[in-house]
Amino acid sequence: SSSWSLTHLCSQKAIHAGANHLTIHGRTRHQASTQAVSLPSIKFAVDAAKGEVPCVGNGDIWELEDVRTMRNETGVRGVMAARGLLAK
Repeated sequence: SSSWSLTHLCSQKAIHAGANHLTIHGRTRHQASTQAVSLPSIKFAVDAAKGEVPCVGNGDIWELEDVRTMRNETGVRGVMAARGLLAK
């Protein structure tokens, strides 16, 4: 789909512009935070980075098991949490 192509293109442009890591949020800007984060989308972006820079995943991190799941299913090297830390 065109969104996958755009994700790939944006990842590569950021890397070639000098980004030293990518932070990837698994929702589109149109999706509400009540919708589940898309781990396959995060994995696609990690794969698009081709190991050229470390990737950090973001979205639906509420507890340690969520961190493990995101790292195992997407290949991100780091995980970022926001609402999950503030809501507890």
